[in-house]
Amino acid sequence: MNIPGVILQNNMQWLDYLLIISIVVAIFAFMLGNRGMRRANQFSRPPEIHTELVCSDCGFKEIRRFKEGDYIGLETGEKCKKCGGPTFVNLIYTPTSPLEEKS
Repeated sequence: MNIPGVILQNNMQWLDYLLIISIVVAIFAFMLGNRGMRRANQFSRPPEIHTELVCSDCGFKEIRRFKEGDYIGLETGEKCKKCGGPTFVNLIYTPTSPLEEKS
């Protein structure tokens, strides 16, 4: 019986097992990390959109939630809360960008 050959063979088996365990751990770590990213994207809500209205007469600015059909320059038919004049849509925006929310 060759003693160095048996020791070398046992070490090779140990390295094979270590390699297999390392690969399995890496696969599980990748799967768990990827699952968390999918879950975050799946349940994220759409950004809140605001509309800035400006009075044509006095220049008073008012911010309200976006309504379907709003576009920049639209005369809304709503009256100014300060002077009662007509208002138009000046700006449509989100208060925070989606990139800031993820940080």
